[in-house]
Formats: sequence, C-alpha cells, structure tokens
Amino acid sequence: MISFNATLLFIFLSFLIFAWLMKALFFDPVSRIQQQRQAQLVEDQRSADAYLAEKARLEANYQQGISEARMRAQALIQEKRQLARQQSQAVVLEARNSAQARLDKQFEALSRWQLDTREALQPHVREVAAVIVHQLFGENYRHRFVEQACVGSHSH
Repeated sequence: MISFNATLLFIFLSFLIFAWLMKALFFDPVSRIQQQRQAQLVEDQRSADAYLAEKARLEANYQQGISEARMRAQALIQEKRQLARQQSQAVVLEARNSAQARLDKQFEALSRWQLDTREALQPHVREVAAVIVHQLFGENYRHRFVEQACVGSHSH
C-alpha cells in the first residue's frame, strides 16, 4: 500500500500555499487586468460605433444641406434670370417707345419743313415754269403751260 509520510504532506501543503499565493499575487491581478481590458475594449467598440453612427448622421445632414442649398441656388438663379429678362424687356420696350417718339417728332418736323418749303416755293413756281417753257418751247406756249402748272400745283 501507499504510505504517507510527513514530507509528502509538507510538499502538498507547500504547494497549496504556493498556489494560493500565486493566485492572490499574480493570477487575480492579471485576471482583473484582463477583465478591465475586455470591458474597455467593449466600451471602446460601443464608442466607436456611436461615433460612426454620429458621423453617418452628420454626413447625411451635410449631404441634405448641400442638396437643399443647391436647390435654393438653382431657384435663386431662375428667379434672377426671370427678373433680368423682365428688366431687359422693360428696357427694350422703353427704348422702342423712346425711339418711336423721336421718329414721330422727326417725321412731324420733316412734314412741317416740307409744307413750309412748299409754301415758300409756291410763289416762285409760276416764274420757274414760265422760264422753263420759254427756254424749251419759246414764248408762244409759255402762257398755256404756266396756267396748267399753277392749277396742278394747287391741287397737291
């Protein structure tokens, strides 16, 4: 049979004391450090996931803001183009009206000048007609053409 002696009992008790000391001095602190590190890793992973979610939300808001800004810019551009068209049409219409008014004044002035010139030249028509007839046909036809010229010029 197996005999137990005191040495074996001493070695067994020494081993138990050594295991308890190792556990208390080394294994428990190492195990706590591993648990803390694992907890920190889990917390860091949660924070990273939260930051990624926040980044995605901010990026979506940014893209939406950019899209809205582009739409507002396009609407503003269209509005300004329409306003510019309206203003240019108003300027063109004003220029046309002004040009037409100037043309009307010039035409009226030309008509007055034409009438004034006719009235001023009317007394000389008989004399000029008489000179022309005299130079072309002689004295005999002068009186007949002068009378016809005077009747024709009064009808205008």
